[in-house]
Amino acid sequence: MSKSKKSITINIRLSHGDIKILDFIANKAGTSRSKTLSTSIEHDISEMFGALDYAEKANLANLVDRQLSIEGYDHEYNGATWYWETVGQDPNMDNPADNEKWIMMKKNLKKSK
Repeated sequence: MSKSKKSITINIRLSHGDIKILDFIANKAGTSRSKTLSTSIEHDISEMFGALDYAEKANLANLVDRQLSIEGYDHEYNGATWYWETVGQDPNMDNPADNEKWIMMKKNLKKSK
């Protein structure tokens, strides 16, 4: 059975001041603290991803999509959640194995596991 990627829960620590501001903003928007924080984090991830060059985006998206598949999570776009949402082309067309930035990033990602 596949899992929904939208159901992943995380725990974070925030200062009391940040929580108060977050609660105020959520209340003003008529939504929950969790939804406000989730929307903010999604936006920030998208912004950080957008700062990468094309080869880094393509390879990171493939890496993440592959890991989502291995872990049994549903995809939004035929097995290519991040790839189609961010890069939008056939992953088989992108093969920047000689891209030094990607090679270094891939090594660092493996170290962080």
